[in-house]
Amino acid sequence: MGKKRIIIPAAVVLVLAAAWLGISSFLSRAPVLVVEDRVFESIYGPFRLRKKQFLLSLGLKRPLRVVRIEENAGDDVAVFTVESAAENPYCVIFAARYYGAARRYSQEYPEIPVGVFRGRGQDPGLGDGEGLKIIRTDQKLDLYRAGRLAALLVPAPPPPEEGAALPEERVPVILVFQDEYISNDQRDAFKKGLEDEGNQSRPRYLIGSSQYQSGMPCDAAVIYGAAPGFSELPGEIPGLLFSWIDPGLTPRKVKAVFDDSPLALAPELVPLITETGNDGDNNGKILEIPSEIQILSRRLAEKQLLEKMKSAAGAELP
Repeated sequence: MGKKRIIIPAAVVLVLAAAWLGISSFLSRAPVLVVEDRVFESIYGPFRLRKKQFLLSLGLKRPLRVVRIEENAGDDVAVFTVESAAENPYCVIFAARYYGAARRYSQEYPEIPVGVFRGRGQDPGLGDGEGLKIIRTDQKLDLYRAGRLAALLVPAPPPPEEGAALPEERVPVILVFQDEYISNDQRDAFKKGLEDEGNQSRPRYLIGSSQYQSGMPCDAAVIYGAAPGFSELPGEIPGLLFSWIDPGLTPRKVKAVFDDSPLALAPELVPLITETGNDGDNNGKILEIPSEIQILSRRLAEKQLLEKMKSAAGAELP
């Protein structure tokens, strides 16, 4: 009995010591820094931000820290803030608005991998051959996947009689609230996504409130740019949203969110920044990665639809 009393406490001590060593080793590893403005936390959601940081740190096997900078901060202030966050980080991911600070930091610390990430509608600058990697959102692939997801959300109309075309009034309409940056190639990718799901829906592209009219026919909506008219659409009309906002703050008719924030894409950004060679083939080259798609499963009534949407969210351009 006496031996058991000795063995059990000793085993507990060993387990705690091993756990402590593991945690200490993890915390001592060079961190990944993600540089964003202070507004980012309020948009992303404080609880969601902390949860995401924790999960990303586990996945990357090293701490991930968000470095918050005032939106109008100068390059000197931004660089000083990053220097204060970690003496020798594993890599640093700058939002595109801090391109000047990223370039200066890379020049001062050429041994540290530095990347600049551009979301939709942001100018990432150009790679300068000094260790600075430029990555942007793969908008064409994003819109292809959006097309496939939108097709799944729109009920297919009854098939026409053999050899007959589908009457115009029976063709489902998808409103795409776009921005001024969307290209014809990206529109074609969206249409291709619809077609690959066997859907004959007709996309109608709108720029904000300038082209939206109350009562427009709509069977689904894609909010790629500003969409003041989306709130006027009936609650049963499903939508896809391109945004960094906390999905919990969106209307229930939003069924999936495309997130292209540097934090969401950190698992893909880190290896691109740290492993991509800085040779002549990469200097000035802009790399592309698609958004992280979060399907809001609790807002979908059918399990079969959820599985199809998960598959469509990972589809590649043919």
